[in-house]
Amino acid sequence: MSISGASCGAANGRARSSNPIAERASVLFCSIGDASKVFGIEGTPQEVTARLMKRFGSRYVVSTDHMNGPYLRGPEGFTAYATTAVPVIDRPGAGDAFIAATIHGYLSGDIASGVQWGKRASEFAITHMGDLTRIRTGELRIPLGTDIDR
Repeated sequence: MSISGASCGAANGRARSSNPIAERASVLFCSIGDASKVFGIEGTPQEVTARLMKRFGSRYVVSTDHMNGPYLRGPEGFTAYATTAVPVIDRPGAGDAFIAATIHGYLSGDIASGVQWGKRASEFAITHMGDLTRIRTGELRIPLGTDIDR
């Protein structure tokens, strides 16, 4: 489940209706900013993801924080992923691309790789116009730091 202030009915900085769904999610996506705005959970990424996991009982919590993170918390512990600066052409679709690739990894049995793929997919998404990102699986395995030539 992906939680954002806009999508879960946040009013006066608190969620109105997302809790029952979030409590059933195996993978909870919630940015550091939305954890604060929607649930009043603040702290370091380690603290925020731990508190989200404890509150909702999700097996995994995936969080983003603009150019910091993303972050993954699961039974294996906490992992912070380094971001790579890319030229921003158009932002719509980056979050959807991140979530889709991360879920692909989760469903393939490797959510840690999924978060890495999601990070790469969102990098691709913001480097072109439009909200639809078409990426071949092989493009997600390009080593970090290589140029994107389309």
